[in-house]
Amino acid sequence: MKKINTTKKGYMAEKDAVDDLKKDDWETFKPQKVSRFGSQDIFRLYDICCRRGEYIRFIQVKSTNTQGFLKKLKIDAARYTKQTNIGVELWVRLNQRKEKKKWRKYCWIGGRLMKSEE
Repeated sequence: MKKINTTKKGYMAEKDAVDDLKKDDWETFKPQKVSRFGSQDIFRLYDICCRRGEYIRFIQVKSTNTQGFLKKLKIDAARYTKQTNIGVELWVRLNQRKEKKKWRKYCWIGGRLMKSEE
């Protein structure tokens, strides 16, 4: 059985997310990932930052597994999403051989969790 390169798998999921956001007219920012200083995530947590008008979204992309990440993101979302124009989201890439949908999305807006499927 061939071993999956998880770094490449994650990069491809992030690229798909950025492409989907650009299709919906979002202006995106995705920092360079590889550095000799380690991970370059936004606030050490988010992979993508995007905006459209006044609305700003911070997105963490995961490929197929959250592994307790929802709890960590929920604490962070409660801290940063008091305003209704800022959203914190977790996008989980689904296996397209098994699922009809591309993403499972968890969105926090105004401090409340709003789970949406796409």
